[in-house]
Amino acid sequence: MPLEPIDKPDTDRMSRRGEKRYALIMAGLKLFGRNGLDATTTRMLSEESGANIAAIPYYFGSKEGLYRAVVEYITDRIEDSIGNSLKELEQSLKTATPAPAQALVIYKSLMANLATLLVESDEPKAWAQIIMREQANPTEAYDIFHDRHMKRILHVSHRLISIITGIDAKSSEVKIRAHALFGQILGFLVSRETLLRSLKAKKLTKAHLQEVHRVLALHIDACLG
Repeated sequence: MPLEPIDKPDTDRMSRRGEKRYALIMAGLKLFGRNGLDATTTRMLSEESGANIAAIPYYFGSKEGLYRAVVEYITDRIEDSIGNSLKELEQSLKTATPAPAQALVIYKSLMANLATLLVESDEPKAWAQIIMREQANPTEAYDIFHDRHMKRILHVSHRLISIITGIDAKSSEVKIRAHALFGQILGFLVSRETLLRSLKAKKLTKAHLQEVHRVLALHIDACLG
């Protein structure tokens, strides 16, 4: 008896499923950021996304699963922007120790790249509230942020600052200096509206970004010099 031909996948249906999943993640990005996990209901997510309430357990298992998917989406977008350069930097520091002057150049470049990611585009504005909530009241999803990016960025920063200053990378002083400098970049993300109003601008221009880079470099010199 001949085998039945295998049906071709319904690509339109698969595409619609992907669109619904993405719409729910975008709805979660907006509503979880504005209201928090507990105050955001599945009905609110359904209305915002245009998807049926049943789509939430279907795609994500639960509201908490959708929240985790939102956090993973943010970390994926960060990975798209800095993942390769961060991996290359990690590998280079494993094989060779740069001179202090070169380590300073590398660290300034790392911070400039992070500033560009968080300041230049409008998309990270949608991330800010969720990142702030996770810092203030971390959930299990915070491990995604921390393990995939924060821990790695800080580890590299500690190593570079140690080379620049001669202070032990494991010391509290190095970790606090790194945190203080990284916090300046997060400040541009979470208080962007205040900066825009101060500048009397609707959006940050390339000239503004260049000035951000210049000021960050000055602060790095002041903190590590």
